[in-house]
Amino acid sequence: MKCEHCLLEWNSPQTIQVLFCPICQKPLINIQKHFNDFESILLYLTTTYGMEILLDKKNTLLFIENYLSEGKREYNFMNMIYATNIMNMLFNTRCMPNAEQKSVIRQAHNQLCSLYGVSVLWTEYIIGCICKCFGMINDLEHSIIKIKQMAELHDGEAQYDLAIRYYHGKNIEKNIKYAQSNKDNNKKRRKNGTFFSFEL
Repeated sequence: MKCEHCLLEWNSPQTIQVLFCPICQKPLINIQKHFNDFESILLYLTTTYGMEILLDKKNTLLFIENYLSEGKREYNFMNMIYATNIMNMLFNTRCMPNAEQKSVIRQAHNQLCSLYGVSVLWTEYIIGCICKCFGMINDLEHSIIKIKQMAELHDGEAQYDLAIRYYHGKNIEKNIKYAQSNKDNNKKRRKNGTFFSFEL
């Protein structure tokens, strides 16, 4: 193979997909797609290159670094996941019964929280994204991080869900002011018909 950036050539192993130059670390692929979140970038990787691509630490981390502009935190979390062998553990569990998957997922959560001090909310989100890509059971749709991301992208249903969670303190610190501001934002959207009605 030859890199268009540094013009150096090397022999690429046939069993490993090479997405970045091993010398200059520049992408060997041309991607025009924009990624807004961690979930979409992992789904793109696994649907384009297969689930096994996530076992390749170097390709995955370089992909996140190059194509997820606000992904420094996610990059660091993935680095922790590779350091603790969680990725291999999840990959090897993907075809097992749900009870065994739940057990391994719980163990992965505990490792990230106890070894690295990652918050429960971020652990649920990161592990949930990986599990979704591996076709495993996951609670990603109920992840506060995912709901917040969707709400920031003006998803009315996510804003409503987040407001209710803040109002009642459901899996998140109770915050009446935030709930009220989401209610006010939804009132503004009534003209467009893109709101969810709720009373506080």
